[in-house]
Amino acid sequence: MSRNTLRFLHIIFGVVLIVAGSSFGIDSAPKAYLSPAELLDLYEAMCSGVYNVDVSYTNNLEKAEGNSPMLQSLTRFDATERIEEGAKYHVRSTSSPEGFEGLDGPNEVSQHACAFDGSATSVYWPSLKAGSIEPGRTRRGEEIMNLLWVYMLLFKIDPYNDEPTTRIRNFFGANSCVRPQLEHVSGEWCHVVDRPCAEISRSRLTVWMAADKGGLPIKFERYGGETCVERILISKVGFIDTDTGKFWYPQEGTKERRDREGYRLYRFSVKSLRANIETGPDTFRVSFPPDTDIIDRVAGIYYTTGIADEKKRYGALEGESNSGHSGYAPEAKVAVQPPSMAVVAGPNESPSSPPAIQGYIQPAQTTSDGRGPSVRVLVIGLFVLLIVGLSVAAVLMFRKSAAKRTP
Repeated sequence: MSRNTLRFLHIIFGVVLIVAGSSFGIDSAPKAYLSPAELLDLYEAMCSGVYNVDVSYTNNLEKAEGNSPMLQSLTRFDATERIEEGAKYHVRSTSSPEGFEGLDGPNEVSQHACAFDGSATSVYWPSLKAGSIEPGRTRRGEEIMNLLWVYMLLFKIDPYNDEPTTRIRNFFGANSCVRPQLEHVSGEWCHVVDRPCAEISRSRLTVWMAADKGGLPIKFERYGGETCVERILISKVGFIDTDTGKFWYPQEGTKERRDREGYRLYRFSVKSLRANIETGPDTFRVSFPPDTDIIDRVAGIYYTTGIADEKKRYGALEGESNSGHSGYAPEAKVAVQPPSMAVVAGPNESPSSPPAIQGYIQPAQTTSDGRGPSVRVLVIGLFVLLIVGLSVAAVLMFRKSAAKRTP
């Protein structure tokens, strides 16, 4: 056999051994070591150290595909500053691409503020120089849509229930199971938990949880039948220190949704996060600037702020009492519900009702150990190449041997 032929065979054998070893166990993924219950306990313990948050984030619509008029009306930019403690919250948001810069400038028309102090809800619209104070909780979207919790699967599905359930807790059930090996997602080794469904029409869920990051969900997928209708993927993880240890959170990530309206891709980014800050009664009340027209249905009056003379108030609202106080009832004592599992499946995610989905997000094709099919195709190709190479080498050796025997 010639020297060139031997060199060719060595190269073929080396490549095959490297690829085959990587695919079939020489460099295999670590084995899973936590059960579903242990993962949930780990995540709850990590979240239990936080009883309030002061967070600033953006959630921008990066792509929208479909012919539905609803897609054309979606807000492209969303910047939010939010303080939340149990049921209480104070949120300021804007749809301006520049965020909160120039509060009193042209961006003012796209901003608003809303707060709930435990007994009354106050709202301010800068573009109208108007505000309102209503008894109880009246702003459902602002109350429940803390997007930090949405991306952490701590979204409260029914916040008006006495015992609201988080999405992550609702995910874990008797039929949840952990895959035998960890999978590498966004730089983190993750336990992969599946919640399969017996009926093809019902939702099946999969979540990838990073055990060394407190069980933080790094990836989440929801299927309706064979269709992936929702995917959350965290690309960057951050943390803050609390009295009970590190609180890990999604610093950057994306969320994909597809339904009968079409396809949407959002990009989420946390700009700042503080936890367990000092709060007071005014923390969860909107501070109205001067010359704001206020309708106060708690006190039963309407007036303009900044007018010192009480006689210049516009008078009591017809059919409502005029208690004469500032518009806020005495602060009610609301039990703190930390984000750690005070929260069921999210909008349109009922385990008993199938999602009516026409399109789909193409799911990532992986094998049971998390590797894609391309590796196995490559291995098969290399083995075929090896066989061909050996055949060619055998023919060459036979011809050379025959030539030597010829007189």
